[in-house]
Amino acid sequence: MPVDDAIAAITTPIGEGGVGIIRISGGEIKEILAPFLNSRFNWQARYVHFTPIYDPQTKQVLDEACVIYFKGPASYTGEDVVEIQCHSSPYILQQILSRLIQEGCRLAEKGEFTKRAFMNGKMDLTQAEAVIDVIQADSAQAHQVSLGHVKGQLYEKITQVKSALMPLLEQLEGAIDFPDEVPAIPRETLRHQLRTVHQDLDQIQQVQDWGAWVKSGVTCMLLGPPNVGKSSLFNRLSGEDKAIVTPHPGTTRDVLDVTLQLGGFNVHILDTAGMRDSDQEIEQMGINRAKERLSKVDILLWVLDQSQPFSEADMKIAATLPKMPMIIIKNKADLGDQLTLPDEYSSFSCCRVSAKTKVGLSAVKEEILSFIQAQVTGMNLGFLCNTRQRGCLDRAHSLLSQMIVQLDENQPDDLISFDLRQVISILAELSGDEITESLLDGIFSRFCVGK
Repeated sequence: MPVDDAIAAITTPIGEGGVGIIRISGGEIKEILAPFLNSRFNWQARYVHFTPIYDPQTKQVLDEACVIYFKGPASYTGEDVVEIQCHSSPYILQQILSRLIQEGCRLAEKGEFTKRAFMNGKMDLTQAEAVIDVIQADSAQAHQVSLGHVKGQLYEKITQVKSALMPLLEQLEGAIDFPDEVPAIPRETLRHQLRTVHQDLDQIQQVQDWGAWVKSGVTCMLLGPPNVGKSSLFNRLSGEDKAIVTPHPGTTRDVLDVTLQLGGFNVHILDTAGMRDSDQEIEQMGINRAKERLSKVDILLWVLDQSQPFSEADMKIAATLPKMPMIIIKNKADLGDQLTLPDEYSSFSCCRVSAKTKVGLSAVKEEILSFIQAQVTGMNLGFLCNTRQRGCLDRAHSLLSQMIVQLDENQPDDLISFDLRQVISILAELSGDEITESLLDGIFSRFCVGK
């Protein structure tokens, strides 16, 4: 498929609105658009031109629009680009787009505008991939990370790592091919250099462990026996009555969830059935579902009744709790304090709350946010990778680990050279310096048509 033909697409969501935008890029764009515009149209770049848009066949006015011309390479795609900003009527947008196709444009594929920007050197692959992350970001932190990728932080770091490896490869291969002219690298020097690069990749990998928190959010589960106020607390945290609350044990059956924004992070709060052995089949199904979800939870919110002593039921639940981050919530603080925790739980963060009077709710949110911030503070979240990039990172890291072991086992230089070339190739794939057409198609298929 040609990459210099004219492509067009509606770039704004379909629906009624003030402004709808059609983007055209590449090809003989002026000749294609000439029948749509007044013969005296001024093609001055980067100016907004208010003009009628004509039907090329009937010469009837389709709409009045603002037309902006971006002369390549100073455009998003690196090609000549025109944006038609008309009224956001689905009928008008489709009429203009269909006539553009009749005049020689091709309907753009998903992500094709950004793909052309990459092909024309306007951005590297990590920046191109970050465009869709910016579009899909649903929290402040995810947005900041995506913008960091657009600015090229990950690409720059991987480029630095590759630059550190290239001289090693050059000297290794030079010493193999021209032993009389190029001295061999001392094994200790090579080992030291590879360990330094390995540590750089370690730092990037460590950031990935918390990447899901930034991109997808942090999941917190309210867990405890029946009637300790989990659902009431869930409603207070969500700001609405999402969960049914009654004085009868076993009211909550299914897992309910709500998403809060805390400090720029998405925090998903789950309400669950009260933990106990029940002879009610439906209630027991709800309890089993809560137990199944535990493995996917980031922070456990263990809710206890502060007005009652620590009971045998509490001890039984405590014995089943997995080893994971936990905040203890002592609810019903308005009814007095009869609760004394066993010594083994004294190190956990603890909040005294009354879901009834709303006292202590802010403290719960602050504890959750403090825990999240403690994990990500000092990390360069600009190094977060998507799934494809993480796969490349893991392969390069694993191969480097293997090479360091092989150096200790006196592996021949030609095999070390082969593996080192593989590491550099994998890193080049991560950054987009080495990429296949099929992989590109897979990456850009995640985009919407107009981007």
